Amino acid sequence: MSSNKNRFNTSTKTKDWFPFAKYLFITEQHPIRQAEEKCSSSIEALFSQQELEQINGITNSLQCETRDAVRIALFEVVKDAKAAYEKSYEKAKSGSKIKGHEGRKTKMRLNLPKVERDAAAAAATDLNITSKEFLRLAVIWLADGIKEETIIRLTKSTRINKDDVAMSWSRNNKGKPPSESTAKLKAARDKAYNDAAKRGQERDEELYVERGRMMERLNNSGLGRSLQDENGNIGLNIVDAHIAIEGQEWLDETVNQLEAKNELEREIFRVMLQSTPEMSDEDIETIAQGNIIERQEQQRWTEFCNESTDEELLDADKSLFWMLRTPFSYYSTDFTWQNDDDAKRRENETADDYVLRSLPEELHSEWNAWG
Repeated sequence: MSSNKNRFNTSTKTKDWFPFAKYLFITEQHPIRQAEEKCSSSIEALFSQQELEQINGITNSLQCETRDAVRIALFEVVKDAKAAYEKSYEKAKSGSKIKGHEGRKTKMRLNLPKVERDAAAAAATDLNITSKEFLRLAVIWLADGIKEETIIRLTKSTRINKDDVAMSWSRNNKGKPPSESTAKLKAARDKAYNDAAKRGQERDEELYVERGRMMERLNNSGLGRSLQDENGNIGLNIVDAHIAIEGQEWLDETVNQLEAKNELEREIFRVMLQSTPEMSDEDIETIAQGNIIERQEQQRWTEFCNESTDEELLDADKSLFWMLRTPFSYYSTDFTWQNDDDAKRRENETADDYVLRSLPEELHSEWNAWG
């Protein structure tokens, strides 16, 4: 399932103007989505805000329900458990200090068939980690792998061609005027490249190896040709800049130092730092606007999940309430509802009363103990 192909190594027709493709998979034929076993078992773990965002991300990428997305992550990670452990365990382990993976506060319980739970438990035992850590490992490993393009295949699931995604995006976003500040931002980008090159030159001993690695990466990616001078060489300042840009902390620091008037200018600058020289000003700004909208939507979703009361979350999304705030699955629990209206929270009904009304009596003790 995994591939060593790096994220820049692409031969798509649209790579020069759309380097930030959406990574979408068609998963209808995946064994998890074809399974008919009752979800009679469960595992649970605490998640940080960023990890909840990663769950949302794989749900979007796999184009299915959240429960199925996490089950797919578990199914796939069991097949590649040792590699996943080496790559992502430091993030997934209890007490992780890695940024974005500390301060876990949200408990999530996943209902799944017993055979899937047993497979996950066995893999966790082989790795000498807990089932909770293994659940987080699955989510983090799959989310990072999809984003980085180290995971480009899933079992019986096809990733949508990047050109198809790019052309669809282009049809929806073409014709928007570029920002008047583009020239100023390009000048700032060039300065950032020079600053990055100077910073890289301070590390002479390891720089030789890093330059060789980056030159090979650029040449293999298709970017190399556009960056070559008339003699077919890539300038060391450009190579050093890309080495620095490879580190997200440098990228964030550079964007934060930019004296931009608004969020759009900062995002345009960020896109410029990571785009090819041939990308048009119009495409740069359109990508930046799309990035901002996605980030805002993600932030609103995360804030709502973290800050809403049980009643507010229940009214907004019943399935999300059952997933995040209860130990029961919305999709496999035998609720007592008589019809769709009965499944809704009644006026002035508390979430606790709603849960007790919705559950068969034999599950009341489990709810009371969990709460």
